Parts: sequence; structure tokens; C-alpha cells
Amino acid sequence: MTEQHRLSLRYKGEQIQEGMDPYVFAEAVRGFADLTYALHRNVYGDSSIELRVERIAEGSWLVDFLMSLNSQQISTISSSFADLVVLAKEVFSLIQHLGGKQPQSREVVGGGKVNIVNYNGNQTIYNLHAENIVLNQSGGKAAERFIRRPLMSEATALSVEFDGRSALDVDRTESESFVGLRSEEHLLESRGECW
Repeated sequence: MTEQHRLSLRYKGEQIQEGMDPYVFAEAVRGFADLTYALHRNVYGDSSIELRVERIAEGSWLVDFLMSLNSQQISTISSSFADLVVLAKEVFSLIQHLGGKQPQSREVVGGGKVNIVNYNGNQTIYNLHAENIVLNQSGGKAAERFIRRPLMSEATALSVEFDGRSALDVDRTESESFVGLRSEEHLLESRGECW
């Protein structure tokens, strides 16, 4: 038995009405798929998932993905699709909070939560899974590919929905903070630890 969910990306703007650069579009679809698989791993573990582009609609660029989950495998897991939506929102929030820079500090506060202080000294509490996706699983870079790049070149706004529930609404000006952590920063941090 299969449980199915619809995930949607809707790019908006006048320029987008004329079409979308195929490389920007392909990279956006790939970035969204990469982030969706990372979310799935953190919520459902190793259960199987099938993600398919179901349709691309006219008007604003609407890309519907169909996510199929094996109901028998996930019935033993206490997490639900609603948990995946909540985690997605936290991942988007954390990526924006960090703005592509390593956190100044982090402190596990219990209950599966971590307090993360960004480069400006602002602190927010996040789910440890959100931190793992953004800092260890390249979630920020995946989000950059389907949020920042299309909005900086093609569209003026983006809506992300999970089964019709909004997970993110962002416009071009807000998209600048959706940047993945730079690998050079990881390398410098690692190099510093070696000395």
C-alpha cells in the first residue's frame, strides 16, 4: 500500500511567463529533490520513497512532485507527513538564519533542540534534524539551487507547498539569504582543528 503526497513549487513573475532557462529549471528541480530526500531520511529513516515530477503547469511555473511512501514501512515509524512539513519549515528558517555563513555557536538545549547563534549574534532554537540537514547534508546548497538562483534570474517569487500547506513563501529580496554554506568555510574550520 502506498501513501501519496503532492509537493509543489510555484515560481511567479512577469519574466517567468516567457519561459525559464532550462539549466536554471533543471538545477531547481534537482535541488528540490535533493532537499526532499534529505527531509525524508530525517523523518522516515531508511524507508523507501519515490519522488516524481507529476506535471508542469502553464501560467506561473508550477512544478508538482508526487511523493509516494510505502505505508507498511512507515507505519512502524512514529513520524507523520505533518512532521516532514514542520521540519521543512525549520530547514528553510535555519538556512535563512545562517545566510550561508557558519554559526558563531551552537548549544544543544535538550528535547531534540539546538540553540544556534548566527554571524550577527542572533540566536534561535531549531530541531536537531534541521541542523543536520543544513550543516551536514548540504540542505542549504540544495535550497539555494531551487530558491535563490531562480529568484535572482528568472522569477520574482516562489511558493513551496506540501499537500496544499504552505511551507515557504519568498520573494526576490528575501531569496538573497538562501545560500548554502560554502565549502571553503568547512575546509578552513577543519584545517584550524588540525593545527
